[in-house]
Amino acid sequence: MSESALRPYLYAKAHAIYSRFITVEQMQSCLTSKTLAPALDALALEQNAALYMAQQASDTEFDLHEIYISRLFKAISPGNPFSPLLTALCSEYEIRNVSLFLRQGDEAPRAAQSAQDKPPASRAESPSVAPHPASRAVSYYVVPARGKTLFSEEVFTLPRDKVMRILGQSEYAPLVNRWNEAHNIVVLNADLEKLYCRRIERAIKTIPGQDRAVIRRLFEQRLSLRVTLEALRMQRTFRIDKESIPALLYLPTAAIRHDVHNLLHTEHFGSIIDALPRWARVRARDAEVKHPDLRSVNADPELNPSDLAHLENIAAIVLLQIYRHTFHLYHHGYVPLYCYYHLLKREIQNVMLLVNGIRFGVDAETFKAELVY
Repeated sequence: MSESALRPYLYAKAHAIYSRFITVEQMQSCLTSKTLAPALDALALEQNAALYMAQQASDTEFDLHEIYISRLFKAISPGNPFSPLLTALCSEYEIRNVSLFLRQGDEAPRAAQSAQDKPPASRAESPSVAPHPASRAVSYYVVPARGKTLFSEEVFTLPRDKVMRILGQSEYAPLVNRWNEAHNIVVLNADLEKLYCRRIERAIKTIPGQDRAVIRRLFEQRLSLRVTLEALRMQRTFRIDKESIPALLYLPTAAIRHDVHNLLHTEHFGSIIDALPRWARVRARDAEVKHPDLRSVNADPELNPSDLAHLENIAAIVLLQIYRHTFHLYHHGYVPLYCYYHLLKREIQNVMLLVNGIRFGVDAETFKAELVY
């Protein structure tokens, strides 16, 4: 298939799947009937709903995200120009595994052995549910073996010292050294986010034509919201000096640097929405109207943990609105594929909320307040 024919084909394929996403009403119906089957059907997943509910929630999350990234890679051929960007986007799973490996330290081998020797009760009681490999107790999701993938399930079966040597010979080496020196989780997360953003930026440069500028704008909008939230957490939760925070963050543009500087030098806000970048505030206020449970009760908030949690949900809703709008606006090219990555990921996250909602008997209204839609 020629490149000119391939681009609308890929959009049509993504659009066909996206149009089947589960609605909020369907998810609330799943809570009432206490079954996951309608949600899986809406996502065109053939997996056994009873298995997902019987196994641990962490394993269900692993399975759903594995299906998610596998579906994406099946839709994009290795020779397609979008493939490098998709590979870079999916490297967030590799990064999560690196973070988890470093933070778990010497506890990881013992956790894996414990999971192997004593499977969860739900699996032991259900002969139709086969135990998963022990490595699932200490790793996140499997990234398809396209391009260079450093961390997967198999790597976690290696001795820890060998894994550390692999890391020491990779682009993770500088941040591993900083972690070994200070064991500072905030710095580790910031270093990993920088590495991820640089991967995305390099891959965006490979996108041909006008699509590159649009995807770059979408990337910067996401980054703007992420560094805003991270700067607030560093300052308000971890009490890091405001003058030290910019050096920890990835701030590639003057506009983002300016927004973060103003944010860090503001003690109180008229509303939590005022803590967001100016470009996002109109959408954020619309989201707050739609989700009144996310409003702050403080007239002049200092952004306590509850405010930050609400702000994080509002920012996620803003991004979701942008991706949905852009997905339908661009009927050809690589822009809708970039949006599709984030849209499908959010849908999987909502399904995970549904899994836990059914498991713990959450009522429909409470569940709706937790969704990003």
